Amino acid sequence: MTMNLTGLEHIARTSEEQGVDTELPRLMKEIAERAIAEGHGSHSYLSVYEVFRKAVPRG
Repeated sequence: MTMNLTGLEHIARTSEEQGVDTELPRLMKEIAERAIAEGHGSHSYLSVYEVFRKAVPRG
């Protein structure tokens, strides 16, 4: 995740510099930051699933 975050930061920054909508790149970056904060820094990008899974209320 940490390596992916670096790429996502670059994409968000470049999008802004080029005048491209940054909503999705920034959202992806924020999700990656959450995954890292939750201990998934050394895991693959697929660990964002754990962030999504926590966000869904369970009945």
